[in-house]
Amino acid sequence: MLGTTAVELPPPAPRTRSWQFLPAPAFAEARELFAALPAAIEDSQDAIPTVGELEAIPEAEREEQVRALLKADSRMIRFIELSERLEAMALELVDAEGARLDVATIGVTELAIGADAFRDVLKSVDAAADLTAASAPPFYLLVASM
Repeated sequence: MLGTTAVELPPPAPRTRSWQFLPAPAFAEARELFAALPAAIEDSQDAIPTVGELEAIPEAEREEQVRALLKADSRMIRFIELSERLEAMALELVDAEGARLDVATIGVTELAIGADAFRDVLKSVDAAADLTAASAPPFYLLVASM
């Protein structure tokens, strides 16, 4: 178990849910992976051919050539490596009763926010929230796409 969730926060995008994430000791091993993934995602976007580049490749050869291009690009290789490591963790999100929530992806992000500001955010969402775990950084956000 990498951690538990606390206050549910407003979703950052459609078909997502987000929570305050309270890491367990086991999270220390996964922390670097979660920290590296956003940059790898952004970098990998630059490796994807543009529409013009795709159109320049004959349609019959397009899939094979794009696959070869992506496999040869270090940015895409890094993204694939991190994605495979995350997938190998076989993460699950379960509710308070232990029922598995159906999620497509899970991400954990360290928040750059002070303790007072974070407590204010949590209090604004849930006035009865237990703010004990929001006394000292680092603070984390767990986002799951549903």
